[in-house]
Amino acid sequence: MRLHAQQPYFIQIAQYLEQACAQGLLDIADRDLAIRQLFAMINDIVFWPKLWDCNIVLDQEETDRVVVEAVETFVTRYAKR
Repeated sequence: MRLHAQQPYFIQIAQYLEQACAQGLLDIADRDLAIRQLFAMINDIVFWPKLWDCNIVLDQEETDRVVVEAVETFVTRYAKR
C-alpha cells in the first residue's frame, strides 16, 4: 500500500476488509482502490465542501447519513456473490 495522508485510517480499513474477504463476506480484488472509493464518497460531501466554503455545516445526523449511504453503496458493490 502506498503512503497516504490518512495512512492510519487506510491501514485500519484495509485490515477490516482483509478479514471480511477472508470470511467470504466481501470480494475485493484491489483493496487500495476500494478504500479510495469509500473515502471519496464520504469526503466529497463531508470534507471538500467545508474546505471550499466555510459556511457549509453538516450536523451529526447529516454526516452519519452520508457515511451510512457510502458504506451501503460500498458493500453492495463488493459483497461476495
